[in-house]
Amino acid sequence: MSDYRIGIVVEGTTDRIVIESALNKIFAEHTYTLTQLQPELSDGFHHGGFGLRGSGWGGVYQWCRQMVNMNIALADNLFLQKFDMIIIHLDADVAEKNYQDANIANPIENDLPCVVQPWPPASHTIQALEQVVLSWLNLKEPLPEPFVMCIPSKCTEAWVAVALYGKIDPNLLVDIECHSNIENYLAQKPAIERLIRNKKGKMKKITQKYSEKSEKITRQWDYITQKCHQAERFTQHIVVMSSIL
Repeated sequence: MSDYRIGIVVEGTTDRIVIESALNKIFAEHTYTLTQLQPELSDGFHHGGFGLRGSGWGGVYQWCRQMVNMNIALADNLFLQKFDMIIIHLDADVAEKNYQDANIANPIENDLPCVVQPWPPASHTIQALEQVVLSWLNLKEPLPEPFVMCIPSKCTEAWVAVALYGKIDPNLLVDIECHSNIENYLAQKPAIERLIRNKKGKMKKITQKYSEKSEKITRQWDYITQKCHQAERFTQHIVVMSSIL
């Protein structure tokens, strides 16, 4: 039994819930402690209650830049050395965004959007997005230890939808990793099981509902990895990382 120390950098709280559900399956025979590094949860109601960096993919960008701006090589950063793994999460649909969408006025590179056609498949665009994240960390080589990328496609909700509805709605599984309206799909479910509310076109994720579905996501994780290549990639990266610790 090993107690892995895992830090996680995510777009938002519901993403952390889904990824933690996956870790509960991957580490079923082990123990681990999970520390949320981003979004911060210590700034009251300022910046939406998510600290100075805010949340969303812009917050992930700001966290990466803050690590670089410490002027210490990532491998020598004593704070990062506290962790056996640090998961960096972005939804693949960030590849379709502009930096202005996250109020980032002076990005280090003008490398978004980075969609590679055709899409599907998602893999080429995801590879391009991984290179974008490397640039945020001032890295040119593949992501070094202890970092692990987690890029659900097109968003974390694809994994949730497969867990909850994949076995009863085969149409959902068609090009699931290129599905642009998966949040709307979940928002149209009956109120009693609805994880997302559509309020005048703005999607509001219900954290409690995600928490309630966490155990089912864990139970269905093997099925998710069969249907979502990015879930399988994430699992393999975690397994490889844990095997060398």
